[in-house]
Amino acid sequence: MRNLPLFPLNTVLFPGGTIPLQVFEPRYLKLIDDCLNSDSKFGVVLIKEGKEVGGPSVPMSIGTIAKITSVKNLPNNRLLVTSIGTDRFNILEILKDDPYMVASVDVQNEQTNEEIEDQTLKEATQSTGEYLQTLLAMQGGWIKNPSSSLPEKPLDLSFFMAQLIQQPTSDQQKMLETTSTINRLSDCTNIIKSESQKLVARTKMDITLKFSRN
Repeated sequence: MRNLPLFPLNTVLFPGGTIPLQVFEPRYLKLIDDCLNSDSKFGVVLIKEGKEVGGPSVPMSIGTIAKITSVKNLPNNRLLVTSIGTDRFNILEILKDDPYMVASVDVQNEQTNEEIEDQTLKEATQSTGEYLQTLLAMQGGWIKNPSSSLPEKPLDLSFFMAQLIQQPTSDQQKMLETTSTINRLSDCTNIIKSESQKLVARTKMDITLKFSRN
C-alpha cells in the first residue's frame, strides 16, 4: 500500500507501455513537479465520469503506475512528459482532490501460477510479430525478425499485445483488470488476428484501386 498522485486520462496504460503527455494545467504541472522531487511515479487511471481537462473526474478503480523517464520544456509553460508503465494498482480510497487527486492504493504485482502451453505462447508471439510487420510496412518501415523483439515472458507479452491493439478504452480497461495471463493472451491473439486480416484486406483494396486508375 502507498499514497499515489493520480492523473485521470481518456486512455489506458499497461505495464511496460510508454505514454507521452503534454502537461499544461497548473494542477498537473504541480503534480509532475512533486513527482520529480520524490520517486517520479504517478498513477494513470481511465476516466469513468468527468473530463480530462478543466474539471473534476471520477477514475476507474484499477490503474497503472507510471514512472517518468523524461521531461522536456515546451513553449507556453507546457511540459512533454514521457513515462513507462510499471505495476497495476487498485484504488482503496481517494485522499484528496486539490490541487490534484491523491489516493491510497494497493500495488498489484501480478504473479501467475498458470501453466501456459508452448503452443499458446508461440501462437501469440507469431501473430503479434506478423501484426507488427504489417503495421511497419504500412508506414514504409521494415524489420527483419519482429518476433525477436517481443517480450519473452507471457505476462509481459500479454501487456505488450494489449497496449498494441486498437480497441475501445472500455475493452482495454477490461484487459488491464483481468487477473489471468492466459485469458489476456488468448483475447489479444484473437483480436490481433482479426485486425491483421482487416489490414491485409485494406492493403489489397488500396493496391487494386491504385492500379485501376492507371
